[in-house]
Amino acid sequence: MRIGDLAKQAGVSARSLRHYESVGLLDPSRGAQGYREYSESDVGRVAAIRSLMDSGIALSVIVDLMGCVDGSQVKPCPKVLDAYRQHLARVDAAIGRLSQTRRVLEDVLSQHGQQSG
Repeated sequence: MRIGDLAKQAGVSARSLRHYESVGLLDPSRGAQGYREYSESDVGRVAAIRSLMDSGIALSVIVDLMGCVDGSQVKPCPKVLDAYRQHLARVDAAIGRLSQTRRVLEDVLSQHGQQSG
């Protein structure tokens, strides 16, 4: 299938697919006229990529995790679990910073007779 067909089936833009290819996540064959040719399995592969991205994992990390992808499923292999742990630690740190910021803002507002929302 061509890039437009894959984009439609996978629910992503052709631009995203070209980007996934440029970072090594997709490796389409080339037809006689040089057009990218994708297989049905690429639909699942894109679904797995999107699943990992939706988890907050960066594309540069996803490249290393593709060995843990089976069709559209991301297997809980050690690399994936480690990536999730690292990302969770970053999320927890961001929550801590935001909580501190919220406390500071509440304190300022309470000192000026304002109530927080």
